[in-house]
Amino acid sequence: MPLVVCSRRTKALLIGIGLVVLAPLPAAAQARTAACQRDLLVIDSTLREAMQRLEAAGDASDADKCAAYRSHIETMRKASAVFARCTTGREREENVGQMNASVADFQALIRARCDKP
Repeated sequence: MPLVVCSRRTKALLIGIGLVVLAPLPAAAQARTAACQRDLLVIDSTLREAMQRLEAAGDASDADKCAAYRSHIETMRKASAVFARCTTGREREENVGQMNASVADFQALIRARCDKP
């Protein structure tokens, strides 16, 4: 069965991730260290690039799509760690929760459509 990057489930995952990536974090929610400010900027860029790679994988082979899904999981895990360390309050809970939920969704997608997890 061919992989379809543009399935409803995948579109919903991409939209959810996009909301996290594109939603600016209020200054009060950001940790005040220069390292966290830098890490938040870097992970924002990294997530945007990851989304572009996922979208580009739409015309790729099944193996390449699965590789893109696995790479995306690693990016989201890194993002979750940055959000956990560098944000506070509701924004932290929402961002970490969204990343962790998206990781679980992509893991399910891999289990359902890819040869090896």
